[in-house]
Amino acid sequence: MRIKIKNRVKQLIETMVDAFTYLKTNNNNKVRTNCLIGLDSSKSALKDELSSENYKKYENAFTNIFDATALSDFDRAVDMAKKIISFLDNEEAKFEIVFLPYNSSMWDSMESIYLAAKDDIMCNAVVIPIPYFDRNDNGEFGKMHYEGNQFPDYVPITDYREYDFQIKRPDVIYIHNPFDQYNIVTSVHPFFYSKNLRNFTDMLVYVPYFICGSYSNLEAFASKHCNEALNNINYFIAQSKYHGELLEKIGYPKNRIKALGSPKIDKIVNTIDYDIPQSWKKKIGNKKVVILNSSIGSLLSEEKYLEKLENRIESIIAFKEIILIWRPHPLLEATINSMRTVFKDKYSLIMHKCKNSDRIIVDNLPDTMASTYISDGMISDISSWMRQYVATGKPILMLNGKSNFRDTYLCVFDHFSNYFIRDGFTIEKFCEDVILNNNDTKKAERKKYLESSVNDLSGNVGRNIHLNIIAEINK
Repeated sequence: MRIKIKNRVKQLIETMVDAFTYLKTNNNNKVRTNCLIGLDSSKSALKDELSSENYKKYENAFTNIFDATALSDFDRAVDMAKKIISFLDNEEAKFEIVFLPYNSSMWDSMESIYLAAKDDIMCNAVVIPIPYFDRNDNGEFGKMHYEGNQFPDYVPITDYREYDFQIKRPDVIYIHNPFDQYNIVTSVHPFFYSKNLRNFTDMLVYVPYFICGSYSNLEAFASKHCNEALNNINYFIAQSKYHGELLEKIGYPKNRIKALGSPKIDKIVNTIDYDIPQSWKKKIGNKKVVILNSSIGSLLSEEKYLEKLENRIESIIAFKEIILIWRPHPLLEATINSMRTVFKDKYSLIMHKCKNSDRIIVDNLPDTMASTYISDGMISDISSWMRQYVATGKPILMLNGKSNFRDTYLCVFDHFSNYFIRDGFTIEKFCEDVILNNNDTKKAERKKYLESSVNDLSGNVGRNIHLNIIAEINK
């Protein structure tokens, strides 16, 4: 039984006790009618909430109250109402905590919160992956995706078509897609827009699907954070105090910001082993592994994006002792189909070539952890995964930006202790010196700036978020 239902019914029955006591000495049909309405509501709520076996004792008590009320035997009605209150006092109750991921690769932004809720005996944790749509180049909904079958085996999945939000009214709903109808690449199903979800809970919490990065100015920061959900949520989970301060500067209320860290860091810190596909192991053997991470930002900003991508792939696999893992962003192809249709054919050719190479692994797994775990380093443009990867301690070569941007940027996450191509550090030098010869001279510096970029590196961010939100509900 959920705590919210238990408390609501108990409060209503306590009101009934007062009303029946009043009716002992006052003949008031309006009060009597209101009592019957309240009894019906309480009875229905408990019937929906309890097992049929457990509900029987309540049903008998309600029947006695209805009979007593009909006979104006209000002493008996009071006794039966108090009996229901006693039943409720002894009823085990739980918070209903719902998680609404849409893209399975982004589950790591919620997972450690879910695990904390699952292990809390006072909570019922429910994971409901929600469908989302690609947008066609005219902005209309295209292909629908549902990734409920791509989550880890240890995460029980509830079908979104089988959960009645109107009846359940969860105590907490966690979301990580904040865009509602305003994302031009994809859209979650409109039922799951934040403006609708807020009608079904008193605690809608947004946990960013990404690790917030560095921005040239406050306007650039705002463009990443001023989205529809901020108007509808109760709390925004910020990754650091500085992140929260910038949110305040763009107008977000301080009392709705909780600077508790990022669950995405928990995923790195708490992963001590990971199941690697056998086909990968066979291809890798004893060789070093370098990731090439292709995110969406560069695709949208560079006219010769695909030519650069091809050249980078060739530069990496030129080293016979290295296996390349190429992971395109999960929405990269959808973005090409929606916003860069001229790239379609060329991108398909590159993908075909990589899938058929004995030197390249194309990672299209539901999450990034296999690549993160098995690799020795990463080559990347700006992305949330790149920031998450910093927490592994492994080296990264950045394809854009320069290390001295630290001096002028708003560094929510300071990644400027990586290696940078625009500083003159080539892919060849990175592969030869840093990866093959293990000469990572910036490792200690990266760790220092990581510690200032996120609130908590202990692996307990999810637990702290869970406990903090439960405390808010209990206030």
